[in-house]
Amino acid sequence: MKAEERIAQLESENAALRAENAALREERALFVQQMEHLLARLQEVEGRLAKDSHNSSKPPSSDGPSRKRRSRRAKSGKKTGGQPSHEGRTRLSVAKPDEIVPHRPARCMHCQQSLEAVAGQVKELRQVHDLPAVRLVVQEHQVEEVYCPACGHLNAGSFPTGVEAPVQYGPNVQALGVYLHQYQLVPLGRSCEVLADLYNCHVSEATLISWVQIASTSLEATVERIAQWLRVGRRLAWG
Repeated sequence: MKAEERIAQLESENAALRAENAALREERALFVQQMEHLLARLQEVEGRLAKDSHNSSKPPSSDGPSRKRRSRRAKSGKKTGGQPSHEGRTRLSVAKPDEIVPHRPARCMHCQQSLEAVAGQVKELRQVHDLPAVRLVVQEHQVEEVYCPACGHLNAGSFPTGVEAPVQYGPNVQALGVYLHQYQLVPLGRSCEVLADLYNCHVSEATLISWVQIASTSLEATVERIAQWLRVGRRLAWG
């Protein structure tokens, strides 16, 4: 082999090795990012499992038989509640409220003159943070037929993907049901009760199970990708 050919071969191999090294660095960075996400998720779950009626708003009945009810802390002699040196914290006001409700006098308290057309100024404001009225939004899909003016052919529209029954619940309601039952671990029957009480969604337990199965099927590709990342990370860690 001539020197020029050998040099060209070595340069080609070197370029291939550099490309492979760059790909490995990208895989390592992706793996580290995924591991950090999984670690943060694990810490969140561990924090939730560590909560009981003594350090959260959970009822004592959720503590389980292994929880010691008697505190081992020595008494400090201080009264319960906030201490004099503790700085209090109040809820902050928002700069742009969603709704403004003015309260102004209609007439002068002295002479009963009407004040409706008189400009006023804000003396004091208070904000109430609350949940909006919760109700289902019904979206009706209508398939239309249109005659072509040129040839007279009757053309019909079609329903979008996912709109399959005359009356059905949408993806947001399904996602909420799966979230309550699978992530928050609310029992099946009580998840249905929550949907009925808060949103007037009367869902059977069988329907909720079918939603969980649909979600599980749709997440198979995501689970497989996570498994691939874990295999790549294990390969990189072991060399």
